[in-house]
Amino acid sequence: MFAAQRKKQIESLKVRNPTVQMTAADVYRLQIQTQFGPLPLEIRFAPQFPQIAPNIRLILSSPVVHQWVDQNLNVSRHPTLVRWSVHTDVGALVKQIHDEFSRNPPKPQTNPQQQVQQVAHQPVPALQNPRVAHRAVPAPTPYRGNIGQPVIGQPVMGQPVPGQPGFRQPKVLPGRSPVAQPSNNQFHVKNVPLPSLAELENKSYSELLVFLSEKKLREDFIENLPPSKAMEETISGLYGEIEKMARKNLSRESEIKEKQAELKALREQVELKKDEYEPYGQKKGAILQKFTFQNIMKALNDTIEVSEEKGDKIRVRYENIDESESDSNSDDEKEVDEITHSRFCKIYTKERKKTHILLAKKERLETLYGQ
Repeated sequence: MFAAQRKKQIESLKVRNPTVQMTAADVYRLQIQTQFGPLPLEIRFAPQFPQIAPNIRLILSSPVVHQWVDQNLNVSRHPTLVRWSVHTDVGALVKQIHDEFSRNPPKPQTNPQQQVQQVAHQPVPALQNPRVAHRAVPAPTPYRGNIGQPVIGQPVMGQPVPGQPGFRQPKVLPGRSPVAQPSNNQFHVKNVPLPSLAELENKSYSELLVFLSEKKLREDFIENLPPSKAMEETISGLYGEIEKMARKNLSRESEIKEKQAELKALREQVELKKDEYEPYGQKKGAILQKFTFQNIMKALNDTIEVSEEKGDKIRVRYENIDESESDSNSDDEKEVDEITHSRFCKIYTKERKKTHILLAKKERLETLYGQ
């Protein structure tokens, strides 16, 4: 039984996921294309499958974060895997995982204690500070570490710079970097280049220190950036659209009140109609109650009983007439007797026919609607 169901499940996996490939006995692999690169997914079937769920895991060299993935890279937190049964469609399950990882791929796990300390060789606005504008200060060589690799010893305010006593060569913090280098079929995050701001390219280290220490300079610099100005224009446009919508709604206030009054009047009419038609509804219920199966059968039984009694009365009456007139030998009496026999047969046959028709109807109703 389970062998046939196992074969059917694997066929469903291949049909719903055409790119899946068999890499070993009962082991299949699926490449999922994401914004970070190809993401390999392995589906492994145990001998007890489909009685137990398949093992679905990501083939990665570093941990990732996703609501369906545990710390061992197993996709074990999917709701369908948690509630697995022999009737679960593994093809539909893998297709759902494929679609989810394509839209929302797992992200590399980042250590929150790691911090990147960089003094970027980025543009700053011209600083008109006579105290530092023409002071010769040795400019440090800018260092741009890979994203996710914190650096100790970067030149910051109060620390020695290259060429001064006490300067130490920067060191890379120990620990695994969350950035995986690209390789064959390996999930990785591409390094995003740091933005370049032309206004900071030609500034010295001392000017950068002043820029970092003066909050007003930084605020003015950020406000004058083209993206900031574009965002400000967008926000202003949104406010304008909101104001237009508000004015439009206010202009329709009288119309809305009229519609509300019409709606109220209609509700009152509905309530009046309810009171008017309630007696008709009760009358309809009483009429329908008469035509229930039990009531119809009771009326039919009563009619059958009356018909049978009527037939019996006709028969008894004929028998009494026959006995009272059997001793007479006159021709007149024989003629009367013949008429009585003919009339009896006609009336009695008619009544018995009616009774049998009613009995046939009763039997048919019991066959169709009886319990």
